Amino acid sequence: QARTLSSNTVETTTNPRLKRCNLSRSVPVPRVYHVRECKGITFIEMEFVPGREAYVWYTMPQTARQALLKELESYVKQILSLSPPAP
Repeated sequence: QARTLSSNTVETTTNPRLKRCNLSRSVPVPRVYHVRECKGITFIEMEFVPGREAYVWYTMPQTARQALLKELESYVKQILSLSPPAP
């Protein structure tokens, strides 16, 4: 992934941490506050993400569905382009 710094300078992001940092600006990911496990069930307390509930899909016009799928596809591609963090 590259970004233009000036008209003739381009900086390439190859460091995995930098890629994850850049991704967090373009893919909406809630901030995680707490993770705990109780009786084998994991609970994650995280920031509220505004949006519509999934059931509205069936009430959306076809063009809106296509636009949403394209947006989700972009997010998935960005996430899949990341290398896993080092242990």
